Amino acid sequence: MFDKALVGLDFSPISDKLIEWLPYLKKLGTRKILLLHVIPETIVDHAASGIFVDKLIEEETRRTKELFTRYTEFLTRRGFVVDQLEPEVGHPAAYIAKIADKVADFIVVGGKGHSWLREILLGSTVEELLRLAIKPVMVVKGFEQERGSSPSLPLDPFSSTVIAAVDVLRIEDMLAKCIIELASRARPPRLILLYVDEHGIGSSEAESRIRSLLQQLRARGIDPILEVAGGQPAKTILRSIERYEASLVIMGGHGSGESKLRGLLLGTTTDVVVRYSPIPVLVCKGS
Repeated sequence: MFDKALVGLDFSPISDKLIEWLPYLKKLGTRKILLLHVIPETIVDHAASGIFVDKLIEEETRRTKELFTRYTEFLTRRGFVVDQLEPEVGHPAAYIAKIADKVADFIVVGGKGHSWLREILLGSTVEELLRLAIKPVMVVKGFEQERGSSPSLPLDPFSSTVIAAVDVLRIEDMLAKCIIELASRARPPRLILLYVDEHGIGSSEAESRIRSLLQQLRARGIDPILEVAGGQPAKTILRSIERYEASLVIMGGHGSGESKLRGLLLGTTTDVVVRYSPIPVLVCKGS
């Protein structure tokens, strides 16, 4: 399920570092990288007074192909098969989600900060992508940057503790599959199965599915640590990242216990963790 990765690039300062980070995916068995850049339609709209639109698209396409050639050379030397997808004008989150559904097993994007006001009122491209994507999404965090310097390279996501956070009300099939496949392939030093019970309403069905997940992991020679925690899910997950000095978080899509209104106004558990996590987050969606 991690064979083909669609990598969405916006050519911000972190794009080069994201490319340098991709070889860590070899541990997942990723063989093929598909590079995609979407020219935001908002940029084209701003130039729509007319005469510079075609020139702008032509220049952006040329720049994309130049960068993709350099990225392809780097990734090919590290054993990947690389496809350069044609740049398109469109809505980045929607276009990435649509193309990934057709050609990739999962999506990789770099996460970067935005102002709190923009996050609350508009949401980021990453948060939109998490809502629209059918395939799992790896959001790469950890691009620390001092003023005036280039971003640093995030650490190996499989080098330390991996936290797999599961919802007390449900454990989606895709989430269970992601956890099993990732742990079996990458073999992190420690796997924490974090079972968050916000309201103390653990169900027999959820407990049964957790037992099944544990059995499947142990059958593959993986002995996870099961931690049951109460409290607000996002805060619990973020505290666990610090407590265990984790290198990766795996979680499902938007929590089943969250209202639609809360998701729209405040962000779901997934949004909050992705926004504030200092480490990569793999959001497992799909069937």
